[in-house]
Amino acid sequence: MKQVVVLLLFNFLFFFAISQNNKPIYVSAWVKAPPKEDFVKPLMFIDFWATWCGPCISSMPYTESLSDKFKNNVLFLYISEEPTGKIEAFMKKRNKHFFSASDSTGNNTLNYKVIALPHSMLIDNEGNILWKGKPNEMTKKLLSKFVKLYKYEEGNINRIINVKPSNTKIIWNTFYTNSDSAKFLEIENVINEFSEKNNKFYISGDIKYFFSIINGIHISQIKTEFKSEKKYIFSANANDLEDFKNILKKFLKKECKISAYKEKIKQKVFILKDTTDENFFNENMYNFEKGDNTFLADDMSIMIDNATIEEMTSILSDFSKYSFIYKGKNKTIYDWNIHYKFNKFTIEQLRDELGFIVNEEEQKIVFYTLSSQE
Repeated sequence: MKQVVVLLLFNFLFFFAISQNNKPIYVSAWVKAPPKEDFVKPLMFIDFWATWCGPCISSMPYTESLSDKFKNNVLFLYISEEPTGKIEAFMKKRNKHFFSASDSTGNNTLNYKVIALPHSMLIDNEGNILWKGKPNEMTKKLLSKFVKLYKYEEGNINRIINVKPSNTKIIWNTFYTNSDSAKFLEIENVINEFSEKNNKFYISGDIKYFFSIINGIHISQIKTEFKSEKKYIFSANANDLEDFKNILKKFLKKECKISAYKEKIKQKVFILKDTTDENFFNENMYNFEKGDNTFLADDMSIMIDNATIEEMTSILSDFSKYSFIYKGKNKTIYDWNIHYKFNKFTIEQLRDELGFIVNEEEQKIVFYTLSSQE
C-alpha cells in the first residue's frame, strides 16, 4: 500500500511539474525505423540532436546504456533536422545503430521549443511530456519510476506522424590535387573534428582549426582578420598525414584565399614536468565517444576523454589565456577534469591535486595572423 501511495504521489507531482502537450512527433524520413511492435511501447524517449553538436555526440554512450536497460518499455528515437544522407553517414562512421530519423520540416523544433541541442523528452502513451532536459540528466532511477507507472499501458501509434520531406540536398564541391580529387562542403554548423582511416582523411571545422592541424599548433596561437569565419567539411585520400596536410594547405590558399603572417611573441608559459600518475583519472572515468579524444567544456572547466598529458595541455592552452607545455615521456591515455577560467586555480590543481611540477617561464611563442583575399 505504501508503495502505491508513493507512486501516486510521484505521478501527481509530475502532472503539475510539466505541461501536458500531446502534439505529435514529426518525421520526414527514416534513417533506421523501429519495428512496428516498438511503436506501441508505453513510453518514448526522444533525443533531438545534430551531427555537428559535440555534447549530443558525447551523450550518446549514456543514452545507449539507458536503452539497453529499458528497451522493453521505452522506444528510444534520435531525430535531427539534417538530411538523411548526412545522418546515415554519421551513424555508419561511428558504428551506431540507433533508431533515427530526419525532420527537415523543423516542426518539432517549433512545437517543442527546442532552443539548444541536445534536447530530450520522455513522452507517455498519448504524447504528453513527462520529462525534458539534457539526455544525461535522465537518471536510471527516475526512468525506472516512469516505467513502473506506465508498465501496463499501450502506446498510441499516432504519436509519430510522417510528413513530406523537404528537397534539401547536400551538393559537394570538388578540389583537385596533383594525385587525386578532394571533396569539400561549406556548412554553417559543424564541430572541429579530425580523423583518418585507410588513408582517407576527414576534417571539419573552421579555418583556424584547419590551420592548427596543418602546423601542429594550438588554436590559441592563431588570430584572424576576417569578420566571419566560414566552416567546412573536407575529405581527401592521401599517402600519409604530411601528404594530407599539404593538400589541406593548398585548399586554404587556393580555394579559401587565406594568407598567413608569422611572428614570435614573448609570452608567459607554464612547463609541466613528469609526476606519478596515482592522482590521475583512469581512461574509464568518462566515455564520451569511444576511441576519440573528446572533451566537453563549461564556463569553468574542461572534461577530457582519452587524452595523453600532451594532448590535455594542448586543449587547456586553447581554452586558457596562457600556454601550457608538457615536457616528459608519458604517453599513457587518461581522462581529465581541468579548471581553466582562473589561472591561479588551474596552477593549484595541476600542482596540488594532480602532482605536476609546474614552472613559469617566458618563451617566444609562434603566432599566426590569418587574412583573407576575398
